[in-house]
Amino acid sequence: TFDKVLPKELQRDFISFDFPLPDEDEITTILDIAIETASQIPDFKLPTKEEKKEIVNNSLGMTAQAIENAYFLSALSHKKITTEQMNEMRSEHFKGIAGLHVLKEKIKLDDVIGYDKIKQYFKVAIDSPFSLGSLFVGPPGTGKTMIVKALAHESGKLVAILNLTECSGKYVGESEEKVKAVIDVLTVLKNGIVILDELDKTLAGVGSGEGSDVARRSISQLLDFMNSDNRPKGLKFFGTANAIQGLLNTAPEYLRAERWDTAPIYMSLPDWGTRKKMLAHYKIVFQDMWETEMGKKITIKGDLSDEDTKGWTGAECKAVCRIAMNSGGEMTLQNAKEMVRPISLMAKGNIDHLESMKSIFVTADDIESGKLKLKSRGIDY
Repeated sequence: TFDKVLPKELQRDFISFDFPLPDEDEITTILDIAIETASQIPDFKLPTKEEKKEIVNNSLGMTAQAIENAYFLSALSHKKITTEQMNEMRSEHFKGIAGLHVLKEKIKLDDVIGYDKIKQYFKVAIDSPFSLGSLFVGPPGTGKTMIVKALAHESGKLVAILNLTECSGKYVGESEEKVKAVIDVLTVLKNGIVILDELDKTLAGVGSGEGSDVARRSISQLLDFMNSDNRPKGLKFFGTANAIQGLLNTAPEYLRAERWDTAPIYMSLPDWGTRKKMLAHYKIVFQDMWETEMGKKITIKGDLSDEDTKGWTGAECKAVCRIAMNSGGEMTLQNAKEMVRPISLMAKGNIDHLESMKSIFVTADDIESGKLKLKSRGIDY
């Protein structure tokens, strides 16, 4: 940066200019010029109006030079300008920005078993330019990250994953510089989605030990940006956390209203009806996977009961079907079950603590049972 490149004695002789990343209008101009030039390439396919809009949206967060390079590389390689090329280039571009990553998983909402009313509500709310996003809390394996990534992917919006632990630095001002670079990119991601995964782990060291003041200052930068009045309209944050006490102790500011649409949504251990659907779903998924990869069919045999799967999350339901698949269908689910130990046993203290604090959450159980009504654009869920 300016103050690091020049000695203090020379800094007063220069003026520093910070140029923002290109917005939609500037990117549209770059795209039009690229299309006009690329039209001279034999068999070049012109993008439709809808495709142009998608290309521009997928170019946000990059420098003008990087965008121009991506357009011409795509035109030469594919005879058209593709969003896939933009995603690849953005992944490379984000590598130079600590903490930012591009969502690569293409998870479908149909792959998320249960939470039907929550999925239906957010499928509508995610398109609102006034929505802020939500924070999902619950034991590991309950589908928090999966539902967030599925909602983000199916929205068709530009999605960035932010890992705050990568923004820490060893030198004075380094962490703040890294967070500022992140905010500069997020500022132009209008109608984009930012995923803050496992916030409780990210903020675990804040408030105690060496460097906590630096961490607090950099976190304060992001918190200020997350305020509804400061962030670009349409930019949404979706977060997940496996525990809540760390957030309450070190950074309770993350939980307050107007940084999210709702109070934290608590996703508890799934009931038997949901676990039964998960087992049926993953049996089919892994049978198909084996046939695709190994070239022959198998049948995952056996069934598990409510008692067999008491305290299980979706992760355990998936794991037991994977174990049975990896045996080539030789092991039944009952056999495979002996190789699974649920997180509800290993993290019992944390889960009991979360259950005891339900009053500070909006619970997924209340939403799914109809006790708490979700309504969006005249539709009841």
